[in-house]
Amino acid sequence: MNTQIRFDKIVPSGQAMAHFEGRAWFCLGALPGELCEVKILRQSKTFVIAGLEKVLEPSERRDGDTVGPEYAPWQPVDYEYQLELKKAMLSELFGRPGVELPVSTLIASPIISEYRNKLTFALVRTDGVYALAMHQRGSKETFPTPTGCSLGDATLNEAALAVLERINKSDIGENAIGLTVRRSTNGEIIAILALKKRYKIDFQSLRAPGLAGLVVTFEGKAAWSYGAAVLTEDIAGIPITFPAHEFMQVNITSFELALAEISKLVDKDNTVLDLYGGAGTIGLTLAKTTGAKVLSVELNMSSVELSRATAKALEVPNFKATSANADGLVDSLFMNIDTLIVDPPRAGLSRDLIDQLIRLRIERIIYLSCDPATQARDTALMSHVYKPSSVTGFDFYPGTPHMESLMSFELITNA
Repeated sequence: MNTQIRFDKIVPSGQAMAHFEGRAWFCLGALPGELCEVKILRQSKTFVIAGLEKVLEPSERRDGDTVGPEYAPWQPVDYEYQLELKKAMLSELFGRPGVELPVSTLIASPIISEYRNKLTFALVRTDGVYALAMHQRGSKETFPTPTGCSLGDATLNEAALAVLERINKSDIGENAIGLTVRRSTNGEIIAILALKKRYKIDFQSLRAPGLAGLVVTFEGKAAWSYGAAVLTEDIAGIPITFPAHEFMQVNITSFELALAEISKLVDKDNTVLDLYGGAGTIGLTLAKTTGAKVLSVELNMSSVELSRATAKALEVPNFKATSANADGLVDSLFMNIDTLIVDPPRAGLSRDLIDQLIRLRIERIIYLSCDPATQARDTALMSHVYKPSSVTGFDFYPGTPHMESLMSFELITNA
């Protein structure tokens, strides 16, 4: 049975919150002041996580009573209001005890629709037929997306559906678990098929028209490919080549704005250590545009080799790259470093790395985060040694409550 709830505010997770019958109710997609019909997804004695079914009394900032798709719950919401809500979320996160920082601004995305250059789907099999779906954030549960995802353009969705059709005609059995399609600036599209286990079929039969290549992965590692396995993305005028199945930002125009802000914090005479360096996106940009000496550290050796090749081709001798785990670096890598850049996964910095940074006393840390909540946590843990600046938010993900945030930290000299 569904419940009618009027929601009060947006909390830092992006969910709307209300207090009802002695419990806190949280719902993604509802807005402050709206009366909504919701269904209970999970609950405890103190809280309820609900799904939005209908908007009964919509906010004037919503497009009628339209409910957004689960992957973009704020898609029907006025974009300026989206930015207001996100800035308020940041302000609450960084106004908590142990952090208490001002949010300087939230920088809008130059593109607010079809901005994603990568779409990732779960493959759900029912009665022997696969269909596209997506994972609910923080859960193994999925929801169907039969026609794809509107945050990417038609070419990406068409490519995903074309590969899906071929998967359903193959003898791949129950081994397919995920399908990703990603497109580069020049329009090349590569599909990445994730398998549960190594499996021998005629992967050539999955080749769909218009694909530059197909990569098959097992446990996250490339196991087979045809055609292109790498893409080249033009970022701030620099061609960055990266493995198609590895990380790359999905909203390049917003990322370029963040890169410009990072560049303002780096001087020509700096020696920079760039952790989680990937294919050198941040490091190469800084080395070429600021003249700083940059060492990029990335675990994936393929990405390291590609970044080295890019540096050689662009004649950027002040960029070096090495393969290492950011959570297990030897202290000597930090020798003579005056600026550290970190752009970690959503989980944020590991406690081991934080302890190492506290012990080593790096002069300056620049921290770009895809999860401001974990960045706020890390800030509090380091605040007795590093003085944080104000927070700058970047709306990499219009239509959703997600964003990125940028901070810099200076060493407290008497800590």
